[in-house]
Amino acid sequence: MTYTKTFAAFTIMMLLSACSGNVKNISGYDDYRYQGEQYAKVTLSVPREINQEEEKFDQIVLKKVILSKLTAENLLDGTEASNHTIEINIDSVYLRSTGAAVMFGFMAGADSIQGRVDLKKGEQVINSFNVDASYAAGGLVGGLDGTRMDWLYQKFAEVTAQTIKNTQTE
Repeated sequence: MTYTKTFAAFTIMMLLSACSGNVKNISGYDDYRYQGEQYAKVTLSVPREINQEEEKFDQIVLKKVILSKLTAENLLDGTEASNHTIEINIDSVYLRSTGAAVMFGFMAGADSIQGRVDLKKGEQVINSFNVDASYAAGGLVGGLDGTRMDWLYQKFAEVTAQTIKNTQTE
């Protein structure tokens, strides 16, 4: 009976920690508070080596997901009249092989996308933060490429929007 309870507790703990999205504010921007700004432009930069090494990563899809989330959160100005912009620089992408993700799940490590987000008013940076979205689940459903990539893109976009609006959940 004790073995079953221990296994159940371990399984629940691993499922809860298998996926996460974290943000780290960059010092010097501690006084930033969202005041209803809308952003006219979003740029996404990905180093060439990431695109060459991680063939499953699709920066076009990531940008579409980010734009969709920012639109849903009313953060984009469709008229481009604002001088506020968002610059996203992807620093690293790590993706497990499909086989490792399906067969070994969280024991094979975690997929992750890490990047820096700069909020600008004109040329002045008004806030800057690092976003880390990671996904460690696996199995026959959770380990498939589409599931993993969709979750990573969505979580990166969600954490970005929450941080811009100062609505991060703990």
